[in-house]
Amino acid sequence: MPDNNERIAIIGIGSILMLDEGLGPCVAAELLKRYEFPENVAVLDRGTMGMQLLSEFSSCDVVLVVDAVDNTGNPPGTVVRFAPEDLARYDTFHGAHDTRFIDVLDAAELLGYRPEGHCLGVQVENMSPAELTIGLTPAVAAAVPLVLYSVLDFLCERGIEVIDRKTRKPWDGLTVEGGSATEDGSPANDPCAGAGAVKDPRADVGAAKDALARLPRISLGALFMPAVWGPAHGQWIAILFYPLWIFADTSFSNAILYGGFAIPLAVTVFIGTALIMLFFAATAGKQAYLRVASSIPLERFLKQERIWVFVSLGIAIVFLVLATWYNIAFRIPAGMVLS
Repeated sequence: MPDNNERIAIIGIGSILMLDEGLGPCVAAELLKRYEFPENVAVLDRGTMGMQLLSEFSSCDVVLVVDAVDNTGNPPGTVVRFAPEDLARYDTFHGAHDTRFIDVLDAAELLGYRPEGHCLGVQVENMSPAELTIGLTPAVAAAVPLVLYSVLDFLCERGIEVIDRKTRKPWDGLTVEGGSATEDGSPANDPCAGAGAVKDPRADVGAAKDALARLPRISLGALFMPAVWGPAHGQWIAILFYPLWIFADTSFSNAILYGGFAIPLAVTVFIGTALIMLFFAATAGKQAYLRVASSIPLERFLKQERIWVFVSLGIAIVFLVLATWYNIAFRIPAGMVLS
């Protein structure tokens, strides 16, 4: 008999600005709009998946992630349910995310968190539109009621009672708003019929573009300390700045020690490193906002980024001082002795 007191998180992930990528946030919004859940069940919209989900795992016994999936071999709109270990084999639950659900679960286990993980998704039709587009394609929108049914059935299996906001009665296990379930558990009607897509009520495409236009052209936090700012914003590739800086630092030291060809090489490395950092700072800010656009207001995001400017600058100064001290106190004297 399932423990109906276990702490359960239903987490919708995805970007509402990328068509079918917005499935998870849409499902979370529909669940909260239509049903009431007991205190031990949390329905959350967490935007684009990343290691930030670890905070949810630390306080949960069971986690059900709802997301758009691709490469399942099924037609668009097909609802699929996977165990986390299956995700690695079938290479799904990627989308526009930088981190797989299985990777987050592995990281959680290393930290001592061991929630029971489940994954529910819908095969997408398009989650890479040419421009920002809020809404779901018709095939994926038509699958929303079945996803709702699947989530409710998942909770019902675990002894969780969900209240229908319209009838004020416990969910009967047979219907979802907008249609009845057929014998195989699929809904008979599409609650989004006539709309062609499920729209997020908090934004439209024009507002999304306006939000992006208000972002700084250069993210100073990402510029000053990309190797720290990047992972903190889910962009783990920025860790590669560490070996790049070590190579650049070695080039500068060699230029001071040996001169000659080492000088133009150091200048080239400096220019190349600066250009790479500028490119990252010019693109990373928008990517960071897109990851959280469905769950964090723009003003809050901008406020956090202003704080990050000072945090990154402080860390950069410490790194620069330590690197300079090390070169002057150890590396250059050692090089002079050897030469």
